[in-house]
Amino acid sequence: MVTHGTDTLPYTAALLFWLFAAATVPVVLTASASLPEEGDEARKNLELAVETARSKKKGVYVVYGGKILSALNLKFIRSGADGFINWNLAKPVYEMDGFLSSQFLSVTVPDGATMADLLNEAASRFAVVRLYPGEPGYRLEHLLEEESGIDTVVLELYASGTCNMRTSDYSLKQLLLNGHRNGCRFYCTSQQECRVDFSQYSTSARVWREGAVPMGLLTTESVVALYFASYLLADNDNELAELIEGGTDTLEE
Repeated sequence: MVTHGTDTLPYTAALLFWLFAAATVPVVLTASASLPEEGDEARKNLELAVETARSKKKGVYVVYGGKILSALNLKFIRSGADGFINWNLAKPVYEMDGFLSSQFLSVTVPDGATMADLLNEAASRFAVVRLYPGEPGYRLEHLLEEESGIDTVVLELYASGTCNMRTSDYSLKQLLLNGHRNGCRFYCTSQQECRVDFSQYSTSARVWREGAVPMGLLTTESVVALYFASYLLADNDNELAELIEGGTDTLEE
């Protein structure tokens, strides 16, 4: 069982899901919107977390606000005891015999120093960019400068109409094409609760399909965690991309 702060809970929860969803013991995270001396919320969450850990045989769970939530697609929506919900889940997902979690089972004694080095290396090659309507594409070109070292980018789109692909100052077309030629990989998520599949991008669909990978129902937090989990296990960049893109099959509507 893990007690955790609220700010980065969706990222840690998703990372533990990708790595331990096939483990033979349960993993339970819990947090509180208030301090123990300010009320009984923290105590009740801790009690439910202990009960959950004792009653479950496997799976990754988040206890918050008196509820048991999925560690995948956990989303912070407001301050308070009801501050977290799950996006895009027809039903809660607590366990999964996926390739990542199954492979991590074979790592009986993880080397903490090696894992820290890998995660730091992964962070130096990675960026998340939140995009809004009217965002000039040229402002992002510095991300792909050789000295930046970044070769994996998650584009979090505000909505389906964000960044029209027609040639203009507000287009990402050139950024995607240049990045694609230079070996940079782009993945797209949404700031809205929806599936990202580019079906509404009637123009330049080929540029989106070849230059960026839509991550379906996964939230940005879950995709970020998927990247770091995949980096721990991938032997090369091609395998890293395969593991990340395979994560889109995790959820069904």
